[in-house]
Amino acid sequence: MVARIKDLSSGRYKLIKHSAIVALALLAIAGVAKAEPMGKLELKNAKGETVTNEFFKNKNTVFVISQTACAQCRKELLELTTLREELAKYGDVYVILVDQAADRALEMYNSRGYPFPVLLDSEFTISDLADVKTTPTTLIFNKNFEIVKKYIGYKSQQGLEYLEELRNIK
Repeated sequence: MVARIKDLSSGRYKLIKHSAIVALALLAIAGVAKAEPMGKLELKNAKGETVTNEFFKNKNTVFVISQTACAQCRKELLELTTLREELAKYGDVYVILVDQAADRALEMYNSRGYPFPVLLDSEFTISDLADVKTTPTTLIFNKNFEIVKKYIGYKSQQGLEYLEELRNIK
């Protein structure tokens, strides 16, 4: 298929193949094309206990990789807090704090009253395991602890997308 697109600078029409446009669009919006296994995870929870991959098997899971000083992270967590009961029907939500000062980050997180359990990653090991480059980044896992979707950044109402993704995991 071929599309005609008007070049605003010259006023002429250009012919562009739809398949190229569609392919680029899909690449831009796709988080993860297929389920990807997660590398070996070892993080501490708020109690100081080590949590590994095995803990997350047999349940759908959402990781919200966040920093306490990140405004977009706070917006995302506030939205997810309003959806927590609905999200809980389909999976568990965990916040991974990647702040270097883990104790201070945990204190700040708790003072904001977010309801989600916390994992601490001051070494940002999640970066190597799941190719996370920025916060917020949200990872959705299936029951085999494979990444089925990755969201980079935050936009309003994105929590509803997470919910839909969790509902559709097979």
